[in-house]
Formats: sequence, structure tokens, C-alpha cells
Amino acid sequence: MKKLLMLSALLYTGSSCLAQMVGIGTTAPSRPLTIRGQGTAPSPISQLLAFHDLTDAPRWHIDMPDLVGLNFAATNIRDHVLYLGINGRVGINNGDPSATLHVVSVNPTMTTVARFHRGEGNADLRISTPDGELILQQTPVGANLNSGSDNNLWLRAGAGNNSAEIYMLPNGNIGIGHGLTNPLAPLHVSGEARLDGGILLPAGGGVRTVLNHYESASYSGSWGFGNNTYSTGQLVRVVRTGNMVCVMLTADNTTMNATGALELVYNTTLPARFRPANTVRQPIQVQVNGTLGTGVLQIRSDGTIAIRPSISGPATLWSGSANSGFFACSIFYIVP
Repeated sequence: MKKLLMLSALLYTGSSCLAQMVGIGTTAPSRPLTIRGQGTAPSPISQLLAFHDLTDAPRWHIDMPDLVGLNFAATNIRDHVLYLGINGRVGINNGDPSATLHVVSVNPTMTTVARFHRGEGNADLRISTPDGELILQQTPVGANLNSGSDNNLWLRAGAGNNSAEIYMLPNGNIGIGHGLTNPLAPLHVSGEARLDGGILLPAGGGVRTVLNHYESASYSGSWGFGNNTYSTGQLVRVVRTGNMVCVMLTADNTTMNATGALELVYNTTLPARFRPANTVRQPIQVQVNGTLGTGVLQIRSDGTIAIRPSISGPATLWSGSANSGFFACSIFYIVP
């Protein structure tokens, strides 16, 4: 009697039970349970299943919004909570997935769009291709990203000739710069590199120090004393490496008429980053009134560059007509 009542109910609601096939909305079920979609023409949506809560309020439903997908929806809240396409693509909060798995965040403030989690032990995410694997893995000692094979690991931001790229080879060499696919050293940079904190280099003895400054600068100025100018267009070059500075007087300048001058003073003072804490002095070869001698090059703490004509007589004056001056030379010192 109960079976007859059930069959009557199925037939009454438009369903059928043939042999061991059950059809809902169809008299020709092709599976043990077959559901024929319901809808109103010309809408392409075929409604299939609805799930109600204990108050009989609709909460979830399943429909086919087109001929190529299956939509799991939160009723009256959101379509495509899960979308299955016959092309093998799966969309989460996305009814038009453009990849095998296409996840879209529905909350613009949500920073995590997708998460792959394992309750215990190591966890990893693997992307496999015929050429190898890309593995993102979390282990008890940290996280790692690797190619999973003997292929290079390549990180790229941007596109075309303006892209920023980092290449890591299986031998440990890292290349930074567009197109630098075969780095020849543990760190190979194509272009300029900036290290604001400096480089800590090993030392064979003494104290290891950070190399944190390199600069090369050139100045064009004149030599004179007081209101007198004796030569113009004279080039001075300064190079600082770490806290060591080299000042170079780049050319001979021995044809000045500096009679009566206590010293030759360069009219451009060095910037603070090139100045010693105290005046530094170095003997150099000079010419005074056509005679070779030994003078003194001074770099003072205020950045002044000056040359005196005698190492032994601090009050000795320059003399000579178009036959006085100095020869090209360099001086090294340490800045604070």
C-alpha cells in the first residue's frame, strides 16, 4: 500500500518511476535519478533543485543558467558561489571562469582570496606542466618557492622591455635585470645597484667595516690668492670610496704669475662629505720662479684646497713671472 501511495504521489507531481529509474519532471529518466529543469521561455535558465531551512525559507538552489554550466547559488544572495563548466573550468564567485580554477573575492576588503591549508605537517601548492613543477611550500622551518626540477626560477613584474626580472639558476646564481637569464656569479646585476645600508666585506685583519659610500665628482675652478686670479679652467677630481677620499689635481699648472702670494687657493671648496676632520697635508713638487722645489698641498676641514710653495718655510711666498705653479698630483685621506 505504501509503495502504491508513493508511486501515485510521483505521478501526480509530474515525476515517474520506471523499473529502478526515477524521473522528476520527465517520464524518460536516463539515470537512477533524473531531474528535468524547469523554467519559463525564453529564459535559458533551467531550475533544478532548491534547499529550504526548517522555516521553509529558501537558502540554496542549483540551476543551469546556460547550456554550458551548472550554478550553485545562495538563494536571493549570490549566484555562482560555485560554477562548474563543461569546458572543465571551475569558478568560485565567478560565472565565467577564464582558467581551470578562477577565484574571485566578493569582499573588496578581504586580503586573502584563496587559501590552501593542511591541518598538520608540511603543506604545499603545486602547479604541474610537461616541463616541470612550481611548488609553493610551507615547512616547519619556513616557506619556500621552487621549480621542483632542474629548471630556472624566474620572477617577473611588468611586460616587454620595461619588465623587472629576477632569475635564479639551479647552481645558485641569481641575476637581476631584464634579459639577464644566465647570471655568471652568485649575484649578477644588469645595470646599477643601490645598497643604502652598504656592503659588509670580509677582512684579512683588523675590523670589518661596511662599505657604504662611493662617489666621483669633478670641479672646474680657478687658482688665486685674495682678489688675484692666476689661472682659470682648472680641473680637480674627487673620488670617495667608503670613508677614504682621493683629491686629484689632474694636470700640470706651472705657468702662473703668483709673485707675492702666500698660497694658491682653489676657488671651489669641497662639499662636507669630502672634508677631513682636520687639515691634511702632503708634500708635492712645485715650481717657484722656474726652479723645482717641494711644496705642500693642504685639504682643510672647511673644504679649502691650498698649495704653499715651501715645505720648510711656512711664510715663504710664491714668486716668478709665468713660471710658477705645481705638477699633477693626488692626496688620500680619511673622512669621519
